[in-house]
Amino acid sequence: KRVKHISLKLASTIKVMALNHKHGVVRTEAVNAFAILLFHGAIEILGDTKDEQDNRTTVHALFVLANDHTESVRLSVVNLLHVCMLEVTERLDQHRRLMPHLLLLVTDENEQVRLAANTLLLQLGKQHMADNEDNRIDVEKRRITLKDLDWHADEDYPDMTLKAPTSIQLPGGLKYRPTLGARYVVAEVVRTYLDKLLLDVNALDWTIQHSNVNKRIAALRILAMSIFYTETNIVQSTQVILSALYKGLKDDNPDVRAESLVCVEILGKFLKPEHYLPFIIAQPAKEQEEQRRLIEEENTHLKDKNRSVQITGVTSAGAPTPQVVLPTLLSTAADSIKSCILLSFEYLLLGSRDRITEEEATKVVRALVHKDLLVLDASRQLLALANCIATFTKDILVHRRLVSSPAKPLADNVKNDVTIRTLDSILFYTVLCMLGTEDMALKAHLEGTVIPKMSEAVTGTTYGLYDNHCGRIIHRHESEMPVAVLASLLLHTTDIQPFTEAVSNIFLSHLAEVNLKLKINDELQFFQTLDRLLWTAKVTFRPEEMEKLLRHIILKYSFFAPGGAATLFRKIGIRSLQAVLSDAHLPTIDAVLRSDHSTNNKCQYSGEVKKDTPSPLAEQIVTTWLSSMDSDDDTDMRHSCVLMFPAIATLHISVGSANEAVQHLLMRFNDTNDIIRLEVARMMGMVFEKIAEGKFFSVNGGKRQRDGAEEDAVNEDVHSVATSGVTTIAARSIDGNLKNELCTAKFRDIISTFLLHMDDMAEGVGLKATIAEVLKVLKLIDENKAAIVTEMVSSARNVHHTRCDRTL
Repeated sequence: KRVKHISLKLASTIKVMALNHKHGVVRTEAVNAFAILLFHGAIEILGDTKDEQDNRTTVHALFVLANDHTESVRLSVVNLLHVCMLEVTERLDQHRRLMPHLLLLVTDENEQVRLAANTLLLQLGKQHMADNEDNRIDVEKRRITLKDLDWHADEDYPDMTLKAPTSIQLPGGLKYRPTLGARYVVAEVVRTYLDKLLLDVNALDWTIQHSNVNKRIAALRILAMSIFYTETNIVQSTQVILSALYKGLKDDNPDVRAESLVCVEILGKFLKPEHYLPFIIAQPAKEQEEQRRLIEEENTHLKDKNRSVQITGVTSAGAPTPQVVLPTLLSTAADSIKSCILLSFEYLLLGSRDRITEEEATKVVRALVHKDLLVLDASRQLLALANCIATFTKDILVHRRLVSSPAKPLADNVKNDVTIRTLDSILFYTVLCMLGTEDMALKAHLEGTVIPKMSEAVTGTTYGLYDNHCGRIIHRHESEMPVAVLASLLLHTTDIQPFTEAVSNIFLSHLAEVNLKLKINDELQFFQTLDRLLWTAKVTFRPEEMEKLLRHIILKYSFFAPGGAATLFRKIGIRSLQAVLSDAHLPTIDAVLRSDHSTNNKCQYSGEVKKDTPSPLAEQIVTTWLSSMDSDDDTDMRHSCVLMFPAIATLHISVGSANEAVQHLLMRFNDTNDIIRLEVARMMGMVFEKIAEGKFFSVNGGKRQRDGAEEDAVNEDVHSVATSGVTTIAARSIDGNLKNELCTAKFRDIISTFLLHMDDMAEGVGLKATIAEVLKVLKLIDENKAAIVTEMVSSARNVHHTRCDRTL
């Protein structure tokens, strides 16, 4: 009583002179003295908010002290809060002013401070329950509110394990639910400070004197504790809280982003999906929802006042049709905010994963696959969307058993029926569409993290989703499938064979009619995908499918056409033709040529097939090959054509085509590229070996042991050059017309060409050694050919003494 009349002046002096002193010991004693003065009548100093600026009020000074880097100062602040909130007469007025300070100290890094703050909050709860105790026995006269029922439902309390990383010390690790009194005492005052708290979350002036934390992190910690203690009462403020947290998720400070995620996830723990889905997903009108339900059952043509749109699932023929997707708030947000919305959406879903129903999950899927979200140029948005989809699949759909899992695999009837859509197949297709982005880091993240995470959650294997849903995706999106999706499906699906007809139709629809004067990036990628598919031999097309691909795509674009785009298509076409003529597609291409020969060479009168007449398709293949063999501007194209010669030699072609084929191949001995010259010799040696039926020898440029003498090996570095695509012809026979050209009409010309290039002193790839080996093969054809070879080699001994001696 003696100091009551001067306590206010003394408290004002301490506030100005000592609470912000540079020494922590002084600040500690100042807080202790200030608490005593508050107890003895200076409590009204806390009401100076109207007379002072916000950063000069007593409440703000105590907030700074609550963030002080000295533990003793913070502990003294807890004692001061105990005085103000429990011991003075005006204690209830101080709850709205000092509750944020107490909630901040509840998360203090020092255990002593943290326990003291938790003890104080527990005492406040007990005092609140005592102040509001109702001991009336007459239940009929006592009003039972929804709040009573909701807040006492301990069995519905969610699992508070957090996925979001955090460095703050949460009370009890959030394992224990706060007492009912503590929850009430926080819930009653949270609305009075929430608006200012959310402003501090995105404050520009974020520094705090004498503190190791900034104002933003402190505000986020208070917000997290406010949500934790308020529980379901926070629903009414969800929208403003999320709006503030969206901005926090864009902050440059990683700690601010991490604490924002903690707030979002704790918020999700106490919200039902119906509470936050309206902020993310617009709710349809009743009549619109009814229309959507009818659409899922059958194809319907909807008409309203403003538009006429076809909506639906799948037609009886199995062809997909345009689908109306309900609008979302995500689609109307700014691009910079969309990624933050998706990131917060992911943690809201994690928070309420135990309460999501199948209907709500379907609404979430509909929002995540909305076309406005799939913007391939917005890498950050795509990254957030992909992570959200992966988390939703693994932690919610699988957890709630809304999709298959390793413990409960997809039923065979569902797996084999490609018309049935599952939630994970819809999300999987959206992730595959993201592979079309030009951001290589994002693409690597999708292929190395997102897709394996989804697949392992659903199937238990890294790429099991491809096997589960490849047919489903091809069936529904056949005509509109992006090339990135098709390429990924063909690469990772174990068995593509059941879908060869659909795959060939996709290539035909995109490549059969291409205007090379327009932008053709997508078409070029489709052609490259076809080329890779043919080379991997993962699919064996049926003869009718292979014939269409040959006629309408491969041969069509393998001919010369002006323009850079045409040149790119021509290079891929020649490579694809080389793949088609390889051993992997031998049965298919032979069936195609037999069918073409039978169809186009029937006698007009008898109907019998003319056996000696060449196949028109084989003639077209040879013509294409000849036109590309003379391509002087592309070494790779000429190299591919040379490697194709053994396969060309097995086609049934006319005498004129055989003559031109041999002439064009011999002209490649004068090529400017030494590797091509070497391959010409090797390919001719392979064909002559087949003619001679030599089973013991192969022209491969390596070492061989014969008659006790070891031949010189060609430089191994030279033969590391890629020679993929060489067609072995062990299972084929050489065409009669071409064999006649090689062994009769041009036999001496071939030997002369060989002997001429054995005099090449500049070559360094082993050409002379390979020619010498081929000459030895020529002697094995028959005695007449051996005599001719011996004669011509003997006449050239003066020039090629060493090689000719070995050959003889």
